Amino acid sequence: MIELMISLAILALLTALVAPSFLMLKGSVALGNASRELQSALRVAQNRAFVAQGGSGASHGVQLEADRYIILGGSQPQTVYLPEGITISGSAVGQTITFTRLNGLPAAPQDVTLESGSNQKVVHIDASGLIRLP
Repeated sequence: MIELMISLAILALLTALVAPSFLMLKGSVALGNASRELQSALRVAQNRAFVAQGGSGASHGVQLEADRYIILGGSQPQTVYLPEGITISGSAVGQTITFTRLNGLPAAPQDVTLESGSNQKVVHIDASGLIRLP
């Protein structure tokens, strides 16, 4: 009986130690996925600008809000909501990253920071049009 109680106490202690690490890992994975999805959305907008999809008056880019982003260009804007607990932060909030028609270059280089708790991921758009996760 004592051995069973000791085993259960050890199991409870191990669970208490491992659970926070698991939750932190889960948040880190979700943040990484969200940053890669934003990178992909920016590339979609860039490609639409490159092929001039949507006609001559179409704006191609991604509008950034704290909890979502909107892919502009094409037939209809597409809104993508970030997973719970992940936000776009800093000066990028409220900005629209636009790409020039036919060459796909950004109007200006920019960094977009996604946050989840104390973790951050940055999507960098440089002047040459390269969209990367440093």
